[in-house]
Amino acid sequence: MKNKNVKLFLGTLAVSMLFSTAALAGEMETEAETERDVLAVAETSEDDRPRTIITTDGEVDDMDSMIHMLLYANDIDIDGLVYSASVWHWNGDGEHTLGEIVPSTQGARFGFDQMTEFRPMTIGWIEDLLLGGYNEAWPNLVTQDPRYPTPGELVGTVAVGNYQFEGDTREETAGSNLIMDCILDEDPRTLYLQAWGGANTISRALMSITEQYKDSDVWDALVEKINKKVVIISCGDQDMTYEEYIAKEWPGILKLNCVMGYGYGTREALPEDISAMFGGEWFMKNIKFRHGSLQAAYHTFGDGLYIEGEGDFGQYGIIRDMNKPTHNRGPQERYSFISEGDSPCFMYLLPVGLRGLEDRNYGSWGGRPTLNGETVEEEFNGQSSNGASLYRWVEAYQEDWAARADWCVAETYEEANHAPEVTAENLDLEAAPGETVNLSISVSDPDGDDTSCEWTAYGEASVYSGSSEFAMASEDGTSASVVIPEDAQAGDYFNVVCAVKDNADAPMTRYAQFIITVK
Repeated sequence: MKNKNVKLFLGTLAVSMLFSTAALAGEMETEAETERDVLAVAETSEDDRPRTIITTDGEVDDMDSMIHMLLYANDIDIDGLVYSASVWHWNGDGEHTLGEIVPSTQGARFGFDQMTEFRPMTIGWIEDLLLGGYNEAWPNLVTQDPRYPTPGELVGTVAVGNYQFEGDTREETAGSNLIMDCILDEDPRTLYLQAWGGANTISRALMSITEQYKDSDVWDALVEKINKKVVIISCGDQDMTYEEYIAKEWPGILKLNCVMGYGYGTREALPEDISAMFGGEWFMKNIKFRHGSLQAAYHTFGDGLYIEGEGDFGQYGIIRDMNKPTHNRGPQERYSFISEGDSPCFMYLLPVGLRGLEDRNYGSWGGRPTLNGETVEEEFNGQSSNGASLYRWVEAYQEDWAARADWCVAETYEEANHAPEVTAENLDLEAAPGETVNLSISVSDPDGDDTSCEWTAYGEASVYSGSSEFAMASEDGTSASVVIPEDAQAGDYFNVVCAVKDNADAPMTRYAQFIITVK
């Protein structure tokens, strides 16, 4: 960390340069590609963390998701934070209506196509957050984990994308070029492109690649590389560009639709035993106060925070009557949860021991995403609904957040709690129908805390062609056993999860996830 002051200076300089050139973002040209081998792929990467770029429309739920995500900036490799547009937020150009610029929009359903702007975002709020609250917290965060990027490093990833109109893909921007460059680079890791707003800046990046290379000799091989490398991950489509461009022109790119389970109305939809973790009392104690300016910037109901450029529709912080909040919400507690509608996108990437990145059906803290065209049951109904695939982890996720909020103000490693470490000799096993499978894990805790283990037969995240019950046969601390149903068929698999939680004031949970395939 000897260079942290230099990096922070460079980051501050980058911010000043960004503001001075933001007006020219739409005119920036792509770097020359004549010397780049766009088919090159490195054999390995020095960084094994999930690699991602986040595009955001700057709505209050995105702002809260950004604050929350920054606490996990040590566990994911952030290559871009990009301003973009959506049906709910676009800035306009001061002259044209949305309908004049983009003929096909979601906003037309609401009459937005007749407007010249709609809930314009303030360009610069991401940099303000990074050089404000995150900058204050960083010396403490890096004490807990040296992998936290400096504020300057993160500012260096910020770019202005296609934010003028919903679905606007007319021009290359700094943001679309950043995405394009990452798609074309040699990094062999999957590149997760998160769409917290519309997919228009992502679409523009792919359009630029098409325009430059479609008529070249490398085109077919380049498409194959991109199809293997790029995964788009979103919580719903907030413009028409995926449907009308990417799905048609780039059908080989995988798109994951995350569970819509951490947004507006979450608190009302949650099971009663965990809904309190989204209430005002929990946020006052664990997040909002006495945890530094980064967590103080987190928007909650009636907290007095004002969002520049937002209309009355989304000013949840200055509600005068908590019995009549906006957005068709019922009575709320002051300081209670508003929304992090797009957080499942980054929750899905977090390396906590769940294996959703290997197979989306395995599940992760972000739930079990679906592919485009698949229908899911959104209503919570115990363990089988789509929302339940996220809700089953939400208690551990909230507790983890509270522990990391403590990291923002802990000056030494010993002042904070850290997650237990869970290992197993083999997470992938084979068994015959009727066979008893014995499972075991090893656990250590960096703080010396006692831990507890909870084993779960994760039936709805298994693939089973029979009808018998799949359940734990026995469990005793770090050991357990299951019996493979007699009517299981070859190729079926059974998902077993062990959750290990430490005994701390702000507990943290990590997992071992076993996949048992039927021979």
